[in-house]
Amino acid sequence: MTLLSLMRMILSQSLLQSVGCHSAGFASGDFTSYSVLKAKVYNGTLKNRVVTQRDMPEAPNTMSDSARAVIRCWIVQGAPNN
Repeated sequence: MTLLSLMRMILSQSLLQSVGCHSAGFASGDFTSYSVLKAKVYNGTLKNRVVTQRDMPEAPNTMSDSARAVIRCWIVQGAPNN
């Protein structure tokens, strides 16, 4: 399993499926698209909201510390499309 596929699995469980956030056509970012997700990495919002502030996903949805660590690792490695 690649790091990107693991990222997508985490995001789909916590941000996409639960309430439809960040799915196709979502105004704040379509995380089903690598280019949109990568833009959120480059501008710092993904790391800030998910890893630093930890306010995403919004309640009542949750994300484990280990899932946040995987996202942080993916970002630190340059968010590769592998």
